[in-house]
Amino acid sequence: MIPLILFWKIRDFFHSIKDYIILISYTKKTSSTMINNILLKISTIGILSCAFSRSEGIAICLDITGRVTREGSVRNGLIRKGDIIYHGDKLIAGKNAFSSIFFSNQKITANVYDHTSVKILYNNSINGSKYEIAIFGGKVITKMSSDKPLLISAPSSEAIAQGAHLMVEHRDDLFFEEASHSIFSLISGKLEIKNEISMQSIYPKKGQTIISTRSGKIFQLDTFKNSGLISNYLKNIRR
Repeated sequence: MIPLILFWKIRDFFHSIKDYIILISYTKKTSSTMINNILLKISTIGILSCAFSRSEGIAICLDITGRVTREGSVRNGLIRKGDIIYHGDKLIAGKNAFSSIFFSNQKITANVYDHTSVKILYNNSINGSKYEIAIFGGKVITKMSSDKPLLISAPSSEAIAQGAHLMVEHRDDLFFEEASHSIFSLISGKLEIKNEISMQSIYPKKGQTIISTRSGKIFQLDTFKNSGLISNYLKNIRR
């Protein structure tokens, strides 16, 4: 059976030639056997190109609301439900927008919320993670159904998640020490967070929130139901 992501990628390729083949069948009376042979050869080429292409399809868009665009080396523009997400794609969710991205190989769902900018990457990193979600601003909630590691990077912070359900935010609001900050709220699973300025690492427990700032500080809090309370905390916190 063809993997789900590969199926959707080949589907896009077929759409561009389907009408042409049908036209040949009518104008030149091409036999159905010959058409099937053509399709078989094309599918083989498509599979091989998928296997060896640097810009390979690594995820699929399961759901979308509002305007979500992409910037990438393979495709650019609006994203639709069912579209393939390629290595290096930068997704930008606008006002009141939402997108749900699924990584079938590692059974990861990443929900991208409005006013969010992320890049989707496939890497063979030294920590064993193959997929990376780089968040530049906004909010992403990920849910993992396997223990294979996922790398989540944010400005000045990096996290390795395993079998985790968590929320990640990055804010440019300058509260504590005039520094922007990333927020990691762990619902379940395992998570290691490292501040790349101070090189300090922390392993939050279920139900905890970690704030990692670009000034190198890490704060451990209880998970807030209202994320606005985090802003109030940072305004009043002492050094």
